[in-house]
Amino acid sequence: MCDTVDYSWTCKDGYEGDCCDIKTCFKNCHAAGKCNGGTCECYSGFKGEFCEIKLPKKVPMSYALELSIVFGINRAADDNKTMPVFDSRTNFESAEAMNFLESICSEARNNTALLVREEKPCWVTAFKEAMIAGGQAFPISPSLFPAMLTQFFAASAASVYKGDIGTKGKDFEGKIQWTSLTMKVNVDASGGAATLLPQHTLWKEFTESVQKRAPKSVGTVRLISKHFTQMDTEIGIITSTVVSYLTSNAICFVCVVIFTGDLLVSLYAMFSIVLIVMTLMGFLFAIMGYTFGAIEAVGVTIFVGMSVDYGLHMAHGFHGAHGKTRFEKIRDALTHLGVSIVGGAVTTAGAAIFLLFCHMFLFVQLGTMMFANTLLALFFSLVFLAAVCDVGGPLSHMFDIYAFPGFVLKLLGKGKSTSAKVEPSPQLASSSSADAGQTPQKSQQNDDDGGFV
Repeated sequence: MCDTVDYSWTCKDGYEGDCCDIKTCFKNCHAAGKCNGGTCECYSGFKGEFCEIKLPKKVPMSYALELSIVFGINRAADDNKTMPVFDSRTNFESAEAMNFLESICSEARNNTALLVREEKPCWVTAFKEAMIAGGQAFPISPSLFPAMLTQFFAASAASVYKGDIGTKGKDFEGKIQWTSLTMKVNVDASGGAATLLPQHTLWKEFTESVQKRAPKSVGTVRLISKHFTQMDTEIGIITSTVVSYLTSNAICFVCVVIFTGDLLVSLYAMFSIVLIVMTLMGFLFAIMGYTFGAIEAVGVTIFVGMSVDYGLHMAHGFHGAHGKTRFEKIRDALTHLGVSIVGGAVTTAGAAIFLLFCHMFLFVQLGTMMFANTLLALFFSLVFLAAVCDVGGPLSHMFDIYAFPGFVLKLLGKGKSTSAKVEPSPQLASSSSADAGQTPQKSQQNDDDGGFV
């Protein structure tokens, strides 16, 4: 680039010298390639003149997300939901339909955000390439279309596409009733809902845009993927688990408040229960390597109820213990209930041990969760909850819900008594004013009567 002020120039990236005629490796090929005579030879996973573009890591095809954009299926049959009702307007043999389907494949492949893998093109793209290689024009004439389609699917290379088209007759004869454009996406399908949800949003928007401009000859457009179905199921399980977990915690809190009668102690107990479940989930997912499934979803709710048993005994024991200090109340609670809490934990954990030797992994998971939950509940009840109550447990009836109604009634009673003293009745006030001048005489009379008032 020439500067007309001082007639100097600046070479563009990759060139240097007085006349910018010496080619160089700009920024040493961004440390992503080897410089060879001024030309960058990029390492695997990078491309560009100076290896400045990092290619997305390719997921193995067997793990890649697979989806299909289906055309021609209107809805499910009323009497049999497993049978489709086809769109009567379709005419896939027409040039309009063939060109539109092929353009959708090209558009999806060229859209970098959709991450379509080029290793497996749509069947209509493969069909077009086969026809052109065989000296035929594309789109095929409707009169030749059935024969060319049968010939195409007879080839071994096209056997992977046999599930992408449905005809009225056998062996791809007769009218095409529906078709699908199946593609592989460079996303790990086993990554869970967090990985698949962004791609589901992108593909849903893309399918909606296809539906808006689709001609009548291709019918209704739908997005189908078994991986997206699994994602919806996983999201539903997670959502219902969260709702169930919050509901069970609320129910447990109400029960603890009713049995202990103390709001503060109940809050301490519920906090320990929340920590038990959180620690249990961390142990299962981080240490044991379990994935969030049906048994874990059920366990989150059930183990709240199993954990509350130990915390409830400890909280109730502290609330009802006799002692002037927190330490004395904790000592009294542990002395009277500690053995019972440990005994209950031993029986529950002992019963769970037998599940660890089952041949079905489902029961092994259940036994592991029960055993770990029992140990954690025992620790948090006898150690954590006891320490919290020793530090900040109530010593008075300030948080006692059963003392609150009597306290309110006492306040109301004091209010009425004070009001009666401050505001005497009008009759009493007038009587006192009328007798004000006779006070000395009445006093003298009272003295004569022996002091009776």
